[in-house]
Amino acid sequence: MSEPETQGFQRDDFCFACGQQNGNGLRLQPTASEGRAVVHWTPPPHYQGYAGVLHGGVIATLLDEAMAHAALSLVGGAPTAELSLQFLKPVMTGRELEVRAEVRERKRRILVVGAELIQDGEVRARGEGKFLVVAPRARSSGPGLLELHGHPRNGTFRLSTEGCGTPPSPPQ
Repeated sequence: MSEPETQGFQRDDFCFACGQQNGNGLRLQPTASEGRAVVHWTPPPHYQGYAGVLHGGVIATLLDEAMAHAALSLVGGAPTAELSLQFLKPVMTGRELEVRAEVRERKRRILVVGAELIQDGEVRARGEGKFLVVAPRARSSGPGLLELHGHPRNGTFRLSTEGCGTPPSPPQ
C-alpha cells in the first residue's frame, strides 16, 4: 500500500496551496468558518500562462483550495472527489483577487461546494466541487466512525465503520 492509503489524509504545513512551509507553494491563507471560506491573494508574474494572465491550473487550485477549506470548516477531513470549473474572463497577475466558497448541500457523505474568483469587482472564474467526508485518522478507530479505504490513483473508494488499520471487508 502507498503512504496515503496507510496513513489516511493527514494535514501538514507542506500543502502546495496553503502550506506555509512549502517554499515552492502558493502559501495562501484562507479564512473559513461555518461552511464558508475566503482567500485573498495577489498572483506574482511567475504563475502566468500567457503574458500577464494567471495560468488556468493555478486558478483551478485557488478555487479547489477555497472550496476545500469551506468543507473542512464543517466536517474536518474532506478530500476533493470531483471538480468542475468555468473560466469566464482572464485573471491578471499582479492584481489582488478574492475567492469565496460556500458549502451548498450535503448528500450523505458528499458535500457540494461552490466558489467564485473575483478580481476588479468581476467574477472571472467559478467552480463547483464534491468533497468526500472522511473522519480524521486519529478518530477513525471508534465504533460507528468512518474510515476511507481505496486507491486514489484509480478513483475507487469505499467508506466503512471498521476500525483503523482493520482490512476492509469484501464488498457485498
